[in-house]
Amino acid sequence: MTPVKTQPNLLAILHIKYPTMVNKINLTVTENQLKLVLKKPDTVKLELLRLRAMLLPEDELTDKEKREREETRKEIARDSAITLEKLIKKLG
Repeated sequence: MTPVKTQPNLLAILHIKYPTMVNKINLTVTENQLKLVLKKPDTVKLELLRLRAMLLPEDELTDKEKREREETRKEIARDSAITLEKLIKKLG
């Protein structure tokens, strides 16, 4: 494999996608390495979607569960219920 000198337009693309990671640099990578780096965020996104699908319930909620969910949402809206984040802050 012959190394490919990165072009300024590629650095501009990387800087747009990853502004905190890329700062005026000269980098020599192989074409395969570059493809792997550019493909990695997509791989991570797909894995997150797969995990999300595994964690979401597959069954429909019963009428009772739907009513309970709606009551809970109303309580949260009225501030008569507390979210986990608020509870953690309160108990600090």
